[in-house]
Amino acid sequence: MGDEIERIPLLDDGQKQSYLEDVLGLEIVQTTENWNAYQGGEGVSPTVDIPVVEKIGELEGRTPGVITSKKGLNQYDNHGLDALASKTENYGNLKGSNAFGTTRLGIILGNPHPGDDVIEKWSALAGHSAERREGTEGKSTDYGFFGNSVMEALVQNEVLQAVMRFGREERHGEKGATVYVHTSALPEWVEPEKRLVSVDSWMTQKDGMRKVIEAIYALDDWPTREWKVGDIADRVAISDRYARKHLKTLVKQGYLDSWQGGRGNALHFSNVCLDEAPKYGHVEFSE
Repeated sequence: MGDEIERIPLLDDGQKQSYLEDVLGLEIVQTTENWNAYQGGEGVSPTVDIPVVEKIGELEGRTPGVITSKKGLNQYDNHGLDALASKTENYGNLKGSNAFGTTRLGIILGNPHPGDDVIEKWSALAGHSAERREGTEGKSTDYGFFGNSVMEALVQNEVLQAVMRFGREERHGEKGATVYVHTSALPEWVEPEKRLVSVDSWMTQKDGMRKVIEAIYALDDWPTREWKVGDIADRVAISDRYARKHLKTLVKQGYLDSWQGGRGNALHFSNVCLDEAPKYGHVEFSE
């Protein structure tokens, strides 16, 4: 238009954080320090992310809404996301949408990083040169002063806008939402609660954990009896060594108990709370 535009912020960083919490009623929980650029689909990890969605729904006692990339949704849908989410949407369809207005639990999976070319293009259209500096990646990716501001607008602010889609409408005296963000791509001024996750996924065929659990369920009177490694290994197409490994893992995670003794000093296992085991994997949150 021939004139430079001056941007004058209405709120400082502390006031912005207060606006998110006190006015919008948003509780933001960051679950990973990873950047997780999911726009192109290559970095999407359903076998890790689906157990996280399952665990969050269990912890919160609500079915979450999920926002991620379009290509991410295509992959998640093939791994059972629809059964875990109340509704889903991709970043590209959020403009003007109020589909999550009364959704009180949200999950953001990954960020919509458009790629270096897009950031360089918008910088060039504004009359600035921007190029990713060699050796930088993720949250530390450096495109230079102007390029970094473009990245913030296209990535970090888009993630925050996705967060702000949840709980926008007050209903029955309730407003706001708890939103779990599974990416580190938030503006620097945002102060989320950090509860980082560790995931032991049970979704891979070669792993066999799910088969071991199903084999236990198939034992007569499994909730009250004891069994040995061989009782399970005979029922699954994995070796005794892997069957023993998975059983010991279930003990470590608190689903089973074990003791060693009797003939050959064999390992014996018994139930603690295996009926509470998740379907997709064991997830723990840092305190």
